[in-house]
Order: sequence, then structure tokens, then C-alpha cells
Amino acid sequence: SLDDLGLVLTYKARYADAESALRDSMAMFRRLVPSGVHPGLNMSVNNLALMLYGTGHYSEAEKLFHEALEVNTRLLGDKHPDVAVSLNNLAMVLQDSGKLAEAEGYLRRALDIRRASLGEHHPQTAQALNNLAFVYHDQGKTRLALEYARRALAGYRAAYDGDHTDIAYALQSLAQWLVETGDYRRAGPLVEEALAINQRLLPSGHTDIAITQSYMALYLLRTGHASEALVQATGADESLTRALGADHWRTAWARSLRGAALTAQSHYAEAERLVVQSYDRLRKTAGVNRVQLEWARSHVEQLYTAWGKPDIAPRYGAAASVAAASAQRFTEEPLPSIDH
Repeated sequence: SLDDLGLVLTYKARYADAESALRDSMAMFRRLVPSGVHPGLNMSVNNLALMLYGTGHYSEAEKLFHEALEVNTRLLGDKHPDVAVSLNNLAMVLQDSGKLAEAEGYLRRALDIRRASLGEHHPQTAQALNNLAFVYHDQGKTRLALEYARRALAGYRAAYDGDHTDIAYALQSLAQWLVETGDYRRAGPLVEEALAINQRLLPSGHTDIAITQSYMALYLLRTGHASEALVQATGADESLTRALGADHWRTAWARSLRGAALTAQSHYAEAERLVVQSYDRLRKTAGVNRVQLEWARSHVEQLYTAWGKPDIAPRYGAAASVAAASAQRFTEEPLPSIDH
């Protein structure tokens, strides 16, 4: 079917072809089902929305996810596991659009449904925990985010026998937040495992590999391995540029890391364009993680400070350490109880 073709093309990172196939599928179902209430149409709408979300087209994806949630609720009732999938998908795009309170509400509903219908150690329950961890992180609730992320990782490991991309995803997010708190000893093995899993399971150049390479580059930069960080950040930049385009925020983040690695090796002129343009892109993008934005800002400041251009460096703010600030939040923030 066209939907199956679209999913295969998405997996192969052929996003333009995938979008065309998925739009054709949705249009066909809309002609066949004028009422708009049909499982086949709902699947097609959801698949296109996921494709658009993955390539950064959040506004249209949000509208389609709302439609999928409404139809699924009419078809199945509000306690069905498939409705939790729709809630989760809508929450993802809301979060990346900066609508954190709305995203948290939908994810809590999804978690309640999944715990009741699927149990605590099911991949979809772990997914809801992990996605809530991201929302809490974006809200600045670092300790709560780490606790949910650890529970999600434990759930994924219990649910899967061997490698799985869900495990890699949970590993890399937990690793990033540990880097932010300065806990490099625990972060390193996690991001290394995540990258190894994705490289075993996914085709070369896949966006998930590139995203994990960005996490690895950040870890290597913060632990003083600039040359290795440059390799990872360059690979991430090149793959994400091909898949998502030069203007996508994930590409900009990889380029900021690439520029920071060049700065650490005293290649200042080459680093300048990368860190300045990427910071400018990130600060103009809604929903970008606040800590990543601060890292990107610090990369610009560090460049001009190291380059001996004191007249430019102050434009990019105080030289406060993001890791230190995150570590302070981690120490001082009370840990709320987790629902069961």
C-alpha cells in the first residue's frame, strides 16, 4: 500500500518520496471515506503527521495529530491503548512547539491509560515515562526528568530482548541530562551504548544515528576530547543536512557542536560561521531546548574569548557554566513523588 511504501521510505531517510506517498494515501482515503471516521483513514493521517513531525513541519503535524486523536476516541473510547498513542503523538509536537503545559497534560493521560491497560513494564508505558521526562526537563525540573528517564530505561530493558532503538533513545536522553549536571562518569557509557545500538540497527546516514552522534559530540566536548567530538559532530551535521535541511534546529545544534570542537582546536575562522549562524538559527526556533540554546550561546562566547576578540565576546552574555547551573538545579530541586 501507499502507507507501507511511505513508511519504508521514511525508514530509509528518503523523506521527500515518503511524504509524497503518504499524502497520496491520505487523499485516497478521504475520497473513499467522506465521513472521516475510519481506521484506515486514521492510520494514514497519523503516518503523515509522524512524517511531518520528524521533518520539522510542526504546525501541520499538530493539526493532523488532533484529527487522529478525535477520530480514535470516537472509534475506540477514551481508555483504549490506541487513544494513548494519539495522545502521545500530539504531545510530542506540542512539546517541540514550546507548549509544555499542554504536552504534559496529554502525556499524563497517555501514561494513565497505558498503566491501566498494558501494565508497568510495557514499551508503550516506558515511552510515556520517557516523553514525560523530556517535558519535565524542558520545564527545568531536572531531578524529576532524570527519575522518569531512569524508570523509562528500566521499562524498555525489561520489555525487549536485546537491542532496540527505543533503548538507544532512552539511553541518549538520560546521558545528555547527566552531562548537563556534570555527571560525565555515568553519562559516557550510556551514550556509547546508544550509538552502538543505533549503528547496528539502522542504515548509515539515518537521522537517529546522527542525533545520537550529536549527543556523543557534546559528551566528548565536555570531557576534553575535541578531535573525537569533531568527527561525531561533522557526521551528524552532514547526515542531518541531507535528511532535514540546513535550517532545521537539529542541524543547527550539530553545527554548533562542530564549531565548538573547531574552537577547541584553535581553528577560529572556520568555527566562527558555524557557531554564530547556528546560534542565530536556534534562538529563532520555537520550542528549542533552553539548555541547548544556552550551550550554543556559550559556544559563540567561547570562540571570541579564545580568539582574543574581547570587544565581541561580551555580546553573548556572561561566561556562566551551563553544566554548573544544571548541577545546582539538580542539587536544590525537591523531587516530587511519582504516580503509580
